[in-house]
Amino acid sequence: MKIKPKCIKCELDGAYQQIKLSTDNERLRFKALQSVLDYLSEASSLDITPAEIGTECKRIIREVTSVSDPYSEVKKRMNKTATKLKPIAQRYIGGKREEKKKLMRAIKVAAIGNSFDFSVSEHEVD
Repeated sequence: MKIKPKCIKCELDGAYQQIKLSTDNERLRFKALQSVLDYLSEASSLDITPAEIGTECKRIIREVTSVSDPYSEVKKRMNKTATKLKPIAQRYIGGKREEKKKLMRAIKVAAIGNSFDFSVSEHEVD
């Protein structure tokens, strides 16, 4: 997928969320955001993918804030929630329903788990 103009806004929103999770220091937030903006102003071309931009923004934020994983606390909370939901998912997948539909139920559970992306703008995880 090649970049579209709206991808820049989304990447910037995601970068800002990562910066907020990385530090409470306002000066450091400004520095990280300015570094991301500088990169985005230079990198925005039709020959780059959103994934490439996101990767570089994450690298910049990590370099400026010294935080390697801004989502570490979020991940811990989500893993606790997933552990609690695991028995429900297992019952749903392996219940006494049609054997042929187990794979489809497993795919649905996997899709739900994969939808938990905390850096996608306008995507609510609840």
